[in-house]
Amino acid sequence: MPPNILYLNSHDTGRYIQPYGYPVSTPHLQAFASQGVLFRQAFSIAPTCSPSRAALLTGRHPHCCGMH
Repeated sequence: MPPNILYLNSHDTGRYIQPYGYPVSTPHLQAFASQGVLFRQAFSIAPTCSPSRAALLTGRHPHCCGMH
């Protein structure tokens, strides 16, 4: 059976929420993170949000899918 994958991306949240040890209360995300995988060391292909999201969603470099 293939794994179930749910990709969540929130705008400008960063790591400053409860699952990453900060005091901002996010009970639902905390519960979800405790049952799944939480990335603590990840890198971005681009320095801005839209090209980074495009790369994550397409698996291609931002300039290859029209996101400059």
